[in-house]
Order: sequence, then C-alpha cells, then structure tokens
Amino acid sequence: MDIYTLIINALKVGYLAYGGGGTMIVLVHRLFVEAGYLSEDLFSRMVGTTFLVPGPFGINIGALAGLEVAGALGVVIMVLGIIAPSFTIMPILWKLMGNMPDNRWTIGFKKSTKVIGWALSFFAAILISKTVVVHVGHTLAIAIIIYALIWIGMMYKYKIHPAWFIGFTMILGVILGMVGIV
Repeated sequence: MDIYTLIINALKVGYLAYGGGGTMIVLVHRLFVEAGYLSEDLFSRMVGTTFLVPGPFGINIGALAGLEVAGALGVVIMVLGIIAPSFTIMPILWKLMGNMPDNRWTIGFKKSTKVIGWALSFFAAILISKTVVVHVGHTLAIAIIIYALIWIGMMYKYKIHPAWFIGFTMILGVILGMVGIV
C-alpha cells in the first residue's frame, strides 16, 4: 500500500466510521483485508489484541493496521486520520447542536445517532462472528456466544465490572490455547 492510499484510507476510517471504535472494524476490514493488504487471520489477531489493550479501540485497530502496511509512519498516518474528525467536525457539530432549539426534528436527529451506532456495532459483531466461525468452527463459536451472553447477564444482574470478564476470558483463552482447543 502506498502512502497516499494509506492517508485516504485513514481519513475514510476517521470520517466514515460513525458510532465509535467497534464500528471501525467493518470499515478497516473492508479497506485493508478485502483490498488484500492484510490477511483475514492477521486481522482477526489484531481485533483480539485491541480488545486486550486499554485505550480507544478504533485508534488501536487503526494503529495496528498502519503498522502492518507501512511501519511506524503507517501508525502516525492512521492515528492522525482517525482523530481528524475530533478536531474538524466535532467542534462544528457541538456548536450547531447547542444552538438548535429542542423540537421534534432535533430530538429525532439526536435519537437517530444512537440507533445508527447500535446498528453499526451489530454489523461489527456479525463480522467478528463470521471470523470466529471460520477459525474455530460452529460448535466452538456457539459456545463462545453462550459464554459471552452468560457473562453479559451476570454483569448486568450482579453489577460485575467488565474487567473481570476480560481477565477471566484471557486466562481461559491461554488455557484453551495451551491444550490445543483454540
């Protein structure tokens, strides 16, 4: 990938991936994996790694993609491209939204942004699920989904901090990897 293409892709991820870091998965996948710059296996490992590292998910996945295709310069380009909307669009929107009266149109717009974020997160989950099925098979993928749903239920019901889920899952992943299940 040449630097010009990387800059354009970084700006696409920054300006078009609405809804936060989780929604960037789909766009980064399309721009880097489907275009042939990253393998599906490498991308899957990148997604897994970014979930383990603290910090903004979108910047982490972008930085790893940039690192793989262009080294340290790729990291800088991707991070700057992803944070560009924060310095250009957000101040403008903040001013516009602050000055708009609360009528049915502005309230509807504000609510629609939440729906769009949830929908994009749903599609990111589908993409991750497809990758999991390809790499571990249907049976283990269903077990992973059930495992995650149980944890989500426990976190909701018992107010368990998500760090416990992440830590326990890391330990479980290491054990399952050592015995050759995953």
